[in-house]
Amino acid sequence: ILCGCIQLLRPLPARLGDQIRCLPWGLFLQWPQSYDFCNMRDTVLDHLHLLNFKNHPELEVDFSPGLNAFVGKNGAGKTNVLDAIYYLCTTKSYFHTTDADHVRHGETFFAIRGLFRSDDGPVKVHCAVQPGQKKSFRVDDSEYARLSDHIGRFPVVVISPSDRDLLSEGSALR
Repeated sequence: ILCGCIQLLRPLPARLGDQIRCLPWGLFLQWPQSYDFCNMRDTVLDHLHLLNFKNHPELEVDFSPGLNAFVGKNGAGKTNVLDAIYYLCTTKSYFHTTDADHVRHGETFFAIRGLFRSDDGPVKVHCAVQPGQKKSFRVDDSEYARLSDHIGRFPVVVISPSDRDLLSEGSALR
């Protein structure tokens, strides 16, 4: 998912209006698969379902095989969706170290489900966290004995605005 690179897309699809969906917190734009920015098609996230994750009481998103972008006002939850994807792939948040920080205010748990498509077929991933209890991670309805078994199965990279400094500043920062 590339959010910071939208201004680089030229030309934009002629019928962009057909590819915009309104979500409660903003817009979800999808580009056709012909906008292939990389050839890494080994694993693709097709569907995401959030329940009580940060500011989302419930959210379901079906992704296109092309480029997907979230557009909305500050505080609407766009970054929270990206963090949920990261959490599903790595068993932890990119932003917070405490799982309890992700439970929506007033709720007792959160759950994230994703449907990935790989060369081997569809893969269902489910995560559930209830503070004070063991974190549950399942793949195709089988729970991991160790969370470390999940790490690396679904590679993901976060590129944030602060990463620009790694390129533009001197080697001392790196």
